[in-house]
Amino acid sequence: MARVSAANRDEYLQVKREIVLDAAYKTFLSEGFEKTSIEKIARAANIGKGSVYLYFKSKEELFITLMEEKSFLPKLKEIAVQPDGTLEEKLRVIANGYLDFIESAMPFLKMSLAGAFEFPELTRKVYHEISTLGIRYLEKIFTHHYPELKNIMNISVISTLFISSLFVYVLTQSFLEGNKINPISREEWVNEVVNLFMARIQN
Repeated sequence: MARVSAANRDEYLQVKREIVLDAAYKTFLSEGFEKTSIEKIARAANIGKGSVYLYFKSKEELFITLMEEKSFLPKLKEIAVQPDGTLEEKLRVIANGYLDFIESAMPFLKMSLAGAFEFPELTRKVYHEISTLGIRYLEKIFTHHYPELKNIMNISVISTLFISSLFVYVLTQSFLEGNKINPISREEWVNEVVNLFMARIQN
């Protein structure tokens, strides 16, 4: 039997990990957090329970990983290490990308919020890990273009306010008026938010 190379094995393991994550996403979405189990996830992935445990210790770890990897964080990280482009251009890309993500992931996010009251500790942990990383990436973007900001304002607060301003739009458009984000209103909102933050930073 031919020996499997380390590269091929790593690729195989990564593919299988993605299969587990996709199955977990669908199971959490259809069953909710409480009713989801490793056994159900394994069944949805068409693999044994032991194979799931090779990648994740518990359904809690799986849930946190989904929130991190299927969130907007990977794209935000990519923008944070991108040297080209102005701050204003990056903020517009972030704003539109974030709203695209929220719109596409709305069913899963609603399920997550519904479980917040039943599992407050897990919700706090997920929010803390994701928000900490997100704010860190935004801080890097802000200070890359304006290093002097570190000495004259709290970059963590600015970063938090930027994301919060976008989420306010999501709350009003998606939770109160339906799932579809109005592209015209969205464009106006993004313009106002970006212009507001650019004016604050430059003055």
